[in-house]
Amino acid sequence: MKKLSSWGNTSNLNHETHTLFDADQAQSLIANNRNGIVYAMGRSYGDACLNPGGIALENTNLDRLLSLDEELGILECESGVTLKFLQEFLIPKGWMLPVSPGTQYVSVGGCIANDIHGKNHHLFGSFGNHVLEILLLQSSSSPILCTPDQNKDLFKATLGGIGLTGIIYSCKIKLRKIAGPWLETESISFRNLESFFNLSDASEADWEYTAAWIDCMSKGSTRGIFERGKHIEASKAHKNKSITFPFTPPFSLVNEFSLRLFNPLYFAFKNLFSGKKKIQHYTKFLHPLDNILNWNRMYGPKGFYQFQCVIPSENRKEVVNEMLQLILKSQTGSFLAVLKTFANFEPIGFLSFAGPGVTLALDFPNQGLKTHTLFHELESIVQSANGKIYLAKDMLMTKSGFESMYPHIETFKRFRDDNLSSQMSKRLLGS
Repeated sequence: MKKLSSWGNTSNLNHETHTLFDADQAQSLIANNRNGIVYAMGRSYGDACLNPGGIALENTNLDRLLSLDEELGILECESGVTLKFLQEFLIPKGWMLPVSPGTQYVSVGGCIANDIHGKNHHLFGSFGNHVLEILLLQSSSSPILCTPDQNKDLFKATLGGIGLTGIIYSCKIKLRKIAGPWLETESISFRNLESFFNLSDASEADWEYTAAWIDCMSKGSTRGIFERGKHIEASKAHKNKSITFPFTPPFSLVNEFSLRLFNPLYFAFKNLFSGKKKIQHYTKFLHPLDNILNWNRMYGPKGFYQFQCVIPSENRKEVVNEMLQLILKSQTGSFLAVLKTFANFEPIGFLSFAGPGVTLALDFPNQGLKTHTLFHELESIVQSANGKIYLAKDMLMTKSGFESMYPHIETFKRFRDDNLSSQMSKRLLGS
C-alpha cells in the first residue's frame, strides 16, 4: 500500500499501486482488476486521480517519445511523458505544444483525460483540439485506436473523461511552429471588471496569451493585473532557476490576514510597471508557479481546495461580480485568483470543460465546513448561470450540480470502462 494525494493535499490516502511498463501488462492489469485509476504526476487538484482503497496505476514509466515528424509537426508519444520534457525537446527544433496549462509538471495522458486549457484558448482552444489519435486500452477488448473520425464517440468520451474510459497508452498530437522560447509580454493594471473585459476583448486579435490576476479581497470595484504575451524571435540567455518550498508549516500561510497584507502590496508593485513591455522566457510567463517547487505546502497540513468555473458570455460580468462579492463576504480569500476569457470553441469531449465564456479560478485554504459551505454557494451561482465547474480542479461539487452542468453524462457512461473508478467517479457517478 502507498499513500497518495492530489495537488490540493486535503488527504493522503492508502492505495494499492501498480507501475505500468507496456501495453500488454497495462491491459492485463485492468482486465484482471476492478476499481482502478491511472495516477501520473498527481497534479489534479481534486479527487479525479485518487482511488482510496482501490488501485492506482502509475504511468510515469510510459514516458517514451515514439516519433516526431519535423516537417508536419506531428508528435507521437506515450501518455506518461511530461509537458516539461516535451517542451524542452521540441522548442529548440522550432515546435511547441499548442496548448499548455499553468504547470509543465503534468503528463500528456493527464492533459487528454482532463482536456486541459491554457492562456490562449481564444486562438487554440483546448488540448483536445490538437489530439489526432489516442491508443486506448480497455479491460474488455484489444487496444483501440480513437480519432476524430475513427471510434469518434469513444474519442469524445476520452477527451475530458477523467481517466474512466480506459488507459490512455499513447497519442499523436499536432504541434505549432514557433520562432523560439521568447515572448513579448505586457502587464496592465485595471480597477474594475468592465476594464478587464475591455482589455481582454481588445487583446484577442494581437496577443496570443491573456489572463488576469485579481484581488478578491478588495472592497468596492475589482482591481487586478491583466497580462498578455505573444511569441517573438529573440536571442537572449536564459537559466532555469527554481526554489523549493522547504516544509509544510503547521498552519496555512494563506489566510485572511496574510492576503490583506499581500494583495495590496502585489497590486501596487505590479502597477509600477503597468503598460511596460518586456521580453520573457515562456516558462516565466506561462508557468510562473513552477519556479516554486512544492508551493502547495504553503497551505499547511490541511491543504487547499481549488474552485474553477466557466460562465457564459451573456451574463459574465454580473455573475463574476456576484461570486467575488460572496467570497469577500465569506472572509475566505484567495491568493491565486485568475480570470480569463474563453473563445467560441465548443467543447469536444462529452465532459470537456472549456467553452465560450469567462473562467474564474481560485485557491482556498481548507477550513472544513466553512470552505465547503462557500463552495456549495458558488456552485449554486454557477448552476443558475448555466455555467460549469472544472472536474480537474473539483473535490466538492454535488452529484446534482454535476448532472445539471454536464448534460452529456448518459452518453459518456456508454463508453466508460467498468473496471475503472476513482474517488470522483464514486462521488459524482455513483461508482
